[in-house]
Amino acid sequence: MAVALTRLRYEKRYPGSDPRNMFDLKHFTEAVGRATVGRLDKERNKPTVKIIRNEMRRFVSQWQRETGLTIPQHVHDSMAPVSNPSAAHVKC
Repeated sequence: MAVALTRLRYEKRYPGSDPRNMFDLKHFTEAVGRATVGRLDKERNKPTVKIIRNEMRRFVSQWQRETGLTIPQHVHDSMAPVSNPSAAHVKC
């Protein structure tokens, strides 16, 4: 639900954005990170990398189902997980 609401707000603020564009997908990921509530990193009080990955996976899957389009492989790969997710955090 949070991702859907964030997506609507993002589309309203940035009309014509397209997650097939690397800049737009990364920008949307930041927006999701700022809007996500739930399990937070206790030290920084920010969402964990794992939470952001799950939210983005759900978003991309839903977007692909709704549009029938796919995210290009180079954009998908640019969103690949970091090597040590427990040490990395999303900068919000």
